[in-house]
Parts: sequence; structure tokens; C-alpha cells
Amino acid sequence: MNNLLPIFMKIEESPCLVVGGGKIALQKIHQLLDNKATVTVISPDINGSIKSLPITLLHRCYEPGDIDRAKLV
Repeated sequence: MNNLLPIFMKIEESPCLVVGGGKIALQKIHQLLDNKATVTVISPDINGSIKSLPITLLHRCYEPGDIDRAKLV
């Protein structure tokens, strides 16, 4: 059984949140940027490759309420 849920959504200019700053996060960020999403990343440790991308970076741990304005997390 496949444990993935394919979802199709229009995210152009939509606020999207990535929690984490490693290699997997970098892959997700690229997918979001390729689809013209507005990306915010929250993580106390952020990969150097992520820091050079056109995103909003929050160098801290996730807090309740961070997802309130995001269309996709």
C-alpha cells in the first residue's frame, strides 16, 4: 500500500510554511518556489543552501499558531 496522498492545489502567491531546515526541507522549498508560492521556513538550524533562496526565514522552533495563515504546511 502506498502511504502517500497525492494532492493537487493551486499555491501560486499563497503563503506556505516549511518546518525544518535540512535536505528534505530544501526539496520541498524548491517545489513550492517552482509553483510560485510565498514560502516561510521555521527552524533553529537552517541549511546554507536554503539561506540563499527567496524565502522568509525564522530561526527558531515551531510555535503554536505558526500555521494559522498558511495555505499549505
